[in-house]
Amino acid sequence: NLRCRIETTPISSISVCRLRDGHYTALTFDVGTRAFKYADSMHGEVPPGLGKLVSRVLSTASIPVPSRFERGLIALQGGANGGEGSCGIAALNFIQQVTNVDIQPWTGPTSQQFRLVALLDLVRYHCIARERLRAGETFGTHWAYPASSEVGQALEQPGSAESVAQYTGSGYCDFNLYTP
Repeated sequence: NLRCRIETTPISSISVCRLRDGHYTALTFDVGTRAFKYADSMHGEVPPGLGKLVSRVLSTASIPVPSRFERGLIALQGGANGGEGSCGIAALNFIQQVTNVDIQPWTGPTSQQFRLVALLDLVRYHCIARERLRAGETFGTHWAYPASSEVGQALEQPGSAESVAQYTGSGYCDFNLYTP
């Protein structure tokens, strides 16, 4: 189902956070380039076999995904650089920079600011959701917007729960399909 979605959806990039042994890294691929960018705030090497796995899972007839990786530019976490425990925020920031060049790059000394922005986003979304539910509303696209027009069309179909399950291929109503 994922390959079908990649094949039928206009995309310009693919980004993935990877969690392994309690540490987050980021992978990004701009369609048409020759390699994934791999960002690790601990500056570790790309795990052996990861390229072949990612390429096999994500490649389609019209979008061949390479198995080669290049190191993405990301600040070092820990030690004199600071930012301990911020690998998830650093990975998220690296991915955000792919879609928005105006995003400032994460650094260890500024890590607390990035954590606070992420926390504020979560609290803001929680407060909006709580107030809407208290007002008697049910979750819906009148207070959370679909992440894309394609998602919106799937959600508007009769029996949208089934449409979403079919859309995601998982049977799970994923809140990542929405944006506050």
